[in-house]
Order: sequence, then structure tokens, then C-alpha cells
Amino acid sequence: MVQAVDRGIANLTATYRTLGLFNDTVWLFLSDNEGTNQDGGFNVPLRGQKATVWEGGVRSQTFLHWAGFAPRLKGSVYSGLAHVADWGVTLVSALGHTPTP
Repeated sequence: MVQAVDRGIANLTATYRTLGLFNDTVWLFLSDNEGTNQDGGFNVPLRGQKATVWEGGVRSQTFLHWAGFAPRLKGSVYSGLAHVADWGVTLVSALGHTPTP
């Protein structure tokens, strides 16, 4: 499944490069928080599972790319906490706009 996602992203980004849209696009890939053990989830070495407050229940991976990021941000890693509700306001602000309530 991961290989299929990788191929899909490669196809998508190649097409955007061909069309000249790649550098004008904010790329955000994020996952749902971990799995549940009874449904085959495997969160090792993290403790807990979905619907718990442990890392295994709340931690997930996110990838964000935009050609307009300051050089000091490229390749950086954020290890703090964020919530999906933060993305809208964060992206609007990063693109130079003022979020409306």
C-alpha cells in the first residue's frame, strides 16, 4: 500500500512539474492517528492506540512542501503537538492572508 501511495504521489508531482504548477502548489500529506490493536493496528514502539492519550493514539506523520518556504524552514522537523483544525488557519496565514473567523 505504501508503494502505491509513493507511485501516486510521484505521478502527481511529475504531472504538476510538467504543467509548471509544482512550485505554486502547497503539498500537504498527513495521516490519521495510528490504528487500533483489535483491528490489526501496530503502533510499536509507541504506547497506546487510537482513542487513547498515549503517543500510539495521537501521533501521526505529516509532510508539507512549498517552494515559498524560507530556506531556514526547509528540511526542518516539528516535534510539538498540532491538531488538524490548526492547518486551515496556518496555511492561510503562511500564504500571506488573514484568516476570517
